Amino acid sequence: MLREENLQTSEIIQQLKALLLEIPQLKTVKEGFHNPHVKAWKTKLEGTLGEGGTTCSKALLAVRKMTMNLSGSELIKTQTYLSQLDAFQNTLQQIIQTLEVFGRPEKKKNLPQWATPKSVSRAVGHLMVGEEEVATDEISIHEVLACLISLAEDSNDLADSMRVAMIEHLQCIISDDLLQPFLSQRLDALLGHWPEFQTK
Repeated sequence: MLREENLQTSEIIQQLKALLLEIPQLKTVKEGFHNPHVKAWKTKLEGTLGEGGTTCSKALLAVRKMTMNLSGSELIKTQTYLSQLDAFQNTLQQIIQTLEVFGRPEKKKNLPQWATPKSVSRAVGHLMVGEEEVATDEISIHEVLACLISLAEDSNDLADSMRVAMIEHLQCIISDDLLQPFLSQRLDALLGHWPEFQTK
């Protein structure tokens, strides 16, 4: 039985490596996500990540949320398309390394453990988003970073090159599976580290 599980994991690794090798060629496709080959690649990637268990779950969600209908000038569309592929290139490399070293976490429990933070203070309260009230313990750090990406996409305060660089770096962070235990913490824990609240 163990051999069968290892074989399944090795097959997933091989499929991910094959998809990873396609990315440089995808970057040369002028039509971007509208190209049938790119769409087929995305579909295969979703299917493979779906077989990878919790190690691949965050990346799978990111693929499903990948912006297909890009707005803005052709330059912005091209840069956004390339930055998304760059982000997934890094993500696939990290996932492959994780699977090769640790296996699938539902079968092995030896993934890195995060140490207890220096501060255990947590913010208490609610945020008003429009007319909706949201508790600070209902919003994850991952969601905060995703909102920052959305803000960067819509903001007029950034030059195109700054926007692309910022989004690319943030996507790399929120797509890194090994960072998910940290990013799944809630906003109340984040605000508990607000400088004014720290012990001098």
